[in-house]
Amino acid sequence: MFLPFAPIFVGMHILVATTGDVPRVEIEKTCRASEKAIKDVFGNSVMGNIFENCMEDEKANLEQLLKDWGTYPAAAKAQCVQPAVYMPNYTEWLTCLEMERDVGKMRLENPAPIVPIQSRSRRQKSG
Repeated sequence: MFLPFAPIFVGMHILVATTGDVPRVEIEKTCRASEKAIKDVFGNSVMGNIFENCMEDEKANLEQLLKDWGTYPAAAKAQCVQPAVYMPNYTEWLTCLEMERDVGKMRLENPAPIVPIQSRSRRQKSG
């Protein structure tokens, strides 16, 4: 009786198991595109090995994301981690998540004072 629904349940189990992970990006593709864009702008001058440096940075940032993934709020993940955008990469995602975390922490530590807003008619006119 439940046999026709078995693929749905199995599929949902896989979906639930994978939604909590860091989305994967083809970093080779991203780094090649980045290398090309940099060379298009600056030419083939001696700039070091752009592709290898990019790959090292992306791998290191993926490791950091994997390590800290559970500490980032869902809202920050939704804001920062968007694999369908142009040239998605772990460096941008990590930077965005760290900024979201730090700004949230600063707001908690230093809440903005509540300042009443005056209407235009009550403001003093200058000179």
